Amino acid sequence: MERTKWARTGVLTLMFLVVLGLWHRPVLYPIKALVVFFHEISHGVAAVATGGRIERIDLDPLLGGVCYSRGGSRLVVLPAGYLGSMAWGAILLVASSRTRLNRALALSLGVFLLLITLLYVRTLFGFALGLVWGGGLVWLSRHASATANQLLLQFLGLTSLLFAVVDIKEDLIDRSVAASDASQFSLLFGGPPQFWGALWILVALGGAVFSLRIALREDPKTPKISERQGSD
Repeated sequence: MERTKWARTGVLTLMFLVVLGLWHRPVLYPIKALVVFFHEISHGVAAVATGGRIERIDLDPLLGGVCYSRGGSRLVVLPAGYLGSMAWGAILLVASSRTRLNRALALSLGVFLLLITLLYVRTLFGFALGLVWGGGLVWLSRHASATANQLLLQFLGLTSLLFAVVDIKEDLIDRSVAASDASQFSLLFGGPPQFWGALWILVALGGAVFSLRIALREDPKTPKISERQGSD
């Protein structure tokens, strides 16, 4: 079991280094665009969860997006984008690391993305992005191995976790983006955007560390060596 844990740690560490090394490379662009989609979906989910509804979701090639919603609690909806990216990453990383049902997980995610795309996405780029990723995940769930599905989902999870932190930092600490979620949050509830950005970064970092610990945790159902030894 210890060997399995170290192997899993090595794989996730290698993935993390690859994500960092490719962060500003075009090869990571499709995954970062998907994480932006997660960001906007999270705004919509928060609106629906607090009594509102989604009007439409717009995505553009410059890794920008907007979720137009009506109703719901702005206190919940505004931070849900950045923190939603973290939550998506945590869910994908933990679920793909702690279950053998990675094909079913990829299939579920693919179908979900297709449904959201058909129901709410109204830009050509966003529509194409949703169809490609949704359809691609459905195809992979049926034709690729369980290991391949697991590695892809883990990579998506790690990228989403990192993107949540970097996105907040670039929008609110490195520079001030007037249309950012934290800027709108500060107009409604007070305090500088940088304060809310720093707070959300701490939450995102905490969520990332917590999810990584769970993903690497030993399975308690696996008996230890001492438990497998019979009595004399």
